[in-house]
Amino acid sequence: MKKNLLFVLTMLCAFSLFTACSSDNKEDFQGAYSAENLDLTYGGSKMVGKQAVFSTTDGKTGEIILSGGSLTDLIGALTSKSDAGSSLSLALPGVIPGQTTTTITGIALTGSEGYYSFSGQTTAGTTSVTYSGNVTPSVLTLNLDVTVPSNTIQGTWTVNTTNPISAKWESTAAFDISLGTATVTMKPEDILQMIFSLPVKDGKTVSELLCAVLKSVTFDTDGNITAMYSPKTAIASPVYVTSPSNLVQYTADGTALKIFLDVNAIMAATTKSETKALDITTLLPDLMTLLPMLSSGFPLTYTLNGSSMTLMLEPAFGVQVIQLVAKIISDEDVLNSIVEGLSALPATVKPMIEAAIKQFPTVAAGTTTFQVGINFTK
Repeated sequence: MKKNLLFVLTMLCAFSLFTACSSDNKEDFQGAYSAENLDLTYGGSKMVGKQAVFSTTDGKTGEIILSGGSLTDLIGALTSKSDAGSSLSLALPGVIPGQTTTTITGIALTGSEGYYSFSGQTTAGTTSVTYSGNVTPSVLTLNLDVTVPSNTIQGTWTVNTTNPISAKWESTAAFDISLGTATVTMKPEDILQMIFSLPVKDGKTVSELLCAVLKSVTFDTDGNITAMYSPKTAIASPVYVTSPSNLVQYTADGTALKIFLDVNAIMAATTKSETKALDITTLLPDLMTLLPMLSSGFPLTYTLNGSSMTLMLEPAFGVQVIQLVAKIISDEDVLNSIVEGLSALPATVKPMIEAAIKQFPTVAAGTTTFQVGINFTK
């Protein structure tokens, strides 16, 4: 009897040890990582605001699911929970350009007991991904080197200083500009061209200011867009610096271009409105239309002609933009602020521009085509 009892106790101990080993971090190891628990680099530069889920069932092969999280919090900051609704829980841009979620499977693991290291190469759609890193229950370190499919837009493009801006604006309405004894009807596109040629700050025109602020943009082979730009304080004497990586990404297909913006920068911008009197609720229908583009990408078009390229808003997107701007300008405080800012304009044209701004909402409402963009050379 004692021997039988000893045998049972021995078997129970052995079984408990076996189950303890089988449930340690070698098998069924899974963790969700974000913020300070995710050390993610993309092309050697830190990438923030992303999420990752690591899992392995045998301690030999793992899987990582990468994503950018959800727009729920951003929408909740702009509207009430009842207005937003669960249907607006939209995915933010993920890690790989154009992908909200990327899954890396078949990751060969080395190590044990909850600490694994790994490296390898795979494809995510048509994008090549080389990865390396390590994972513990508390931190996932992941380094990615990415190569997107080759396209004709890749490379560095310099702003065309002779003719930097392109614009196309068609509307069923026009601007009626008073010239003292006569009133002249002007097409919207003609008004734009006139505005671009007027000195608006420090004696510089809109076109000159653009060239002073932006020198070039580079469409990298890893899907990043970086720019050579000069801070606002250096407009009079530009000192160009390179923008950080991983703030803006792109995908290009034919003549269609999608731009994916870093959501943290977008959220920061939405909380820094200088117009306190502007009622954000009046803009919600338009904002709700634009917000999904944080996930799907802001649509642009590009045309190539030898060593020249023109980037412009996609036509339908351009109409959305111009109508949103019109609603903002319709706010009395915003309108007054803009009019006050016209003091630098020559006295001969100031009344014309002021009249055009006041008529802007009407012309915008009739807009059928609106495209504005930048001309580059290579």
